[in-house]
Amino acid sequence: MSRSDPERLRDILERIEASDRAEVTVARYPGDPDVAKTALDAVQGRVFTIGEAVKGLSLVCHERWSLGCVGGSR
Repeated sequence: MSRSDPERLRDILERIEASDRAEVTVARYPGDPDVAKTALDAVQGRVFTIGEAVKGLSLVCHERWSLGCVGGSR
């Protein structure tokens, strides 16, 4: 069963929010290389997941949210 565009978009937003939380965690423990490495690994995994979610979006969604559309040139 394929995920819908709204589900994929929700996944993308959740991964972005989780990456923001990782940044906050690193800031809470400055100079701790283990925390920094763990956060980096988590963010890299989330970026991969975001890419997969974007690739799975429908053509209609891609066209609607393309940079040209967002920039107002369409």
